[in-house]
Amino acid sequence: MVCDKCEKKLTKVVCPEVWKGEGNTSKRKINENKILTSQRPSARVSSGPPTSSVGPERRQRKREGFNPYARKCKICNGSISLQGAYYCRDCSYKKGICAMCGKKVLDTSSYRQSAV
Repeated sequence: MVCDKCEKKLTKVVCPEVWKGEGNTSKRKINENKILTSQRPSARVSSGPPTSSVGPERRQRKREGFNPYARKCKICNGSISLQGAYYCRDCSYKKGICAMCGKKVLDTSSYRQSAV
């Protein structure tokens, strides 16, 4: 359950549609053989082992990656599936609040909800 203000944050698309729009259709070739038309990468000659300026702490964090279930709900300490939220979807619905900002969205006083 998300309020109108926070809903704008959810509508952002990470990967926009590549072929969307009329201008991009001319760049796409139909029935193209990708093996014949692809360009081969040039052969790199390495003189030794690669050097890295990244510290061991940063490498460890990078290896672990982003864990979406690491964040916990402020009310029940359950895992949160919505990125950027502070409350899980169950608690936000039971309380009638926005999962991202905590603003009252719905009046749940007349609802018969179980605690399970």
